[in-house]
Amino acid sequence: MLMMLFEGSRGEPVFREHVLGKLAGLGITTVSVLRDDRMVGVVLDGWAFDPAGSAEAARTAVAGTKTGVRVLHPLLQTAVSSTTAEGGKR
Repeated sequence: MLMMLFEGSRGEPVFREHVLGKLAGLGITTVSVLRDDRMVGVVLDGWAFDPAGSAEAARTAVAGTKTGVRVLHPLLQTAVSSTTAEGGKR
């Protein structure tokens, strides 16, 4: 998993077919886009995606030559259970 943050524009981000093809070639199977009034976040994930080895290629595919793009690597990913610590139901 890899997340990119960059200054957003007024319009919605558009992923054209050639960009999606580049991402698929990197092993990315899921693209999520988040935004607020100032920033856009793009989360890339895929079982064959190597964020450490392909971060720059992914950044270039998504942001092109845009500067100021922050690339965030995962620190923690965990599942949350709805059962109590003793193993019973709530």
